[in-house]
Amino acid sequence: MGDNVSNKFGYWINSYYLVPQRAITLTMNYSMNQKIIPDTTFFDKKEIYNPESNLYSEIYVEFINGFKGKFYFNRQFIEWQGIEYNHYDLFWELSVENRLAKLLTQFKIKDIGEIGEKQIAGIELGFNLSDKWKIFTRGMIVNDRAGAKHSFFGEIQYRIGGNVEVFLQYGPSWWGSYGLVNDDGFASGNGMEKIVKLILKGWF
Repeated sequence: MGDNVSNKFGYWINSYYLVPQRAITLTMNYSMNQKIIPDTTFFDKKEIYNPESNLYSEIYVEFINGFKGKFYFNRQFIEWQGIEYNHYDLFWELSVENRLAKLLTQFKIKDIGEIGEKQIAGIELGFNLSDKWKIFTRGMIVNDRAGAKHSFFGEIQYRIGGNVEVFLQYGPSWWGSYGLVNDDGFASGNGMEKIVKLILKGWF
């Protein structure tokens, strides 16, 4: 299963279908695992195997002019110490990239129907102004029962020479850098932080 987890056994099934004469790929993956040696509770000595299963369904479409879209639904079932947890996630993405710019937009509903349900939206936009000047921005919003929070990051990059670059940054660079709306750290952590950085980078 490729994750080198001890005391677990299970299986993983991957499948995909390329729609004839269409730039569409359908994907469905299923996995299941549980413990080999069970846990036991202190009082009733009941054997607990903590089974887990995951069903992932995706539609990936390539449009004209470099646009690409992705839509997936993920169902995860976890049983821990005899208590069942269900997680349903819905995800949508649209992106386009060319020589001058790159745009990525994402939206996700995490834990649909649960108390901890979250709606997360994110966007990344990058411009190549010239061979030396580049601009990158990232914005994110998350909404849940506790309220809404946001994060914004902006960066100006200037290439001084072949091996020297200068970066002027504003905002937290880490939020969204690990999968944009799939960054659980942002979804459950803090929001915007006012940070300004000037970075000089060189290599030999």
